[in-house]
Amino acid sequence: MFVVNIDGTQTTRITDSPAEDGSPIFSADGRFVLFSSNRRGTWDLWAIKVENGRPVGTAFPVKYDFGDHSKRITATGKVAFRTSGSGIDGVIYKDVYEVQATRSVPGDEAQPKALAKASFGCNFSPAWSLDGKKVAYIRHRGAGEWHQLLCVLSLADGVEQTFDPGMAKFNRMFWSPDGQTIALFGLAEGRGGWWGLYLFSLATRGRVADYIQADPAGWPLGFSADGKEFIFIAEKERVAVDLTTRAQRTISSLEELAWLAGAEDFNFSRDEALVAYVAKEGAEWQLVVADADGRNKRVVARVHEPATIMTPRWSPDSTKVAYYVTYVEDGWGRHQLHVCAADGSWERRVYTGEKYVHNATMPPSWSADSTKLALTLVEDVVGEIGVMENFLPAAGE
Repeated sequence: MFVVNIDGTQTTRITDSPAEDGSPIFSADGRFVLFSSNRRGTWDLWAIKVENGRPVGTAFPVKYDFGDHSKRITATGKVAFRTSGSGIDGVIYKDVYEVQATRSVPGDEAQPKALAKASFGCNFSPAWSLDGKKVAYIRHRGAGEWHQLLCVLSLADGVEQTFDPGMAKFNRMFWSPDGQTIALFGLAEGRGGWWGLYLFSLATRGRVADYIQADPAGWPLGFSADGKEFIFIAEKERVAVDLTTRAQRTISSLEELAWLAGAEDFNFSRDEALVAYVAKEGAEWQLVVADADGRNKRVVARVHEPATIMTPRWSPDSTKVAYYVTYVEDGWGRHQLHVCAADGSWERRVYTGEKYVHNATMPPSWSADSTKLALTLVEDVVGEIGVMENFLPAAGE
């Protein structure tokens, strides 16, 4: 943060922290600058004394867990601040949760379980490790969506590790079969506007490979079973890229996948024996399950417009498919999580309490035992206005 004279004759830096400092305001008497900072990993309210446009001493915390709210100083010296609710004028409060996905009929479902241990409201896009022991998710470093962090939660002891992978932005993660590497799909710092796949090693705490991509540019699907290749969809072809040599080979040709040409989205089971895909028949959206070669098709779920079905994902045991149903409520697009049996014997909405799915393009992630799903949920939060007083040292202190 900086202080500048009104006439522009002098600009002075008043904070020097590797964290984010922002949203500064002067105290009513002009002796302090109050600002938001995430130096502890969460947004707190800080202050620093200023004399003649220069900092005096070091910054100090005023209120922990204050949040990065818009704020003003009143004429009597109080801080007035606004916490925005969800909606067009507010902030969407989202985070990563675990939900049960075992019941074929509604029952006494448990509330969604929050996964993240810090920075609530700043975590999204969880990915379960293939052995079921860890969950990775993305954390916004600050109020914006740039310079994001990688978090890995150990489910056995609840320990959360945070890594800085040097990514400006990423929105997909994929675990390697051995659980030692996480593939990040996004934009690395300093690479301009090129999105690609970057490999991050948990052992070395750093990136070990940059910008792996199919040619032409493809959409990432995940590691091969042996972890030596990464699979992409490139113009309706499934393409494998060798992670060492970057050599590329086609797994399924365009002709072999021609029967999927009308599919909006599709997903192969882990053993490659089955495929689930979204198709449209008139005004009806259908979730279809078939053999990998397109035989034995059966509709296992359907909705009518304006609702749609999105992002099907097979459970590891190939007995269930999770997917999103997108609909319109009060002029807003909303998303629900659903699960159905692969044989079409049952289908239902998964209980998420008062929360709902944040983004239907971010698929849910199954646990290794096929009983739980991790996903990003949001909730409607009513905006409030607060006032705080008696928070700064008196004159002479």
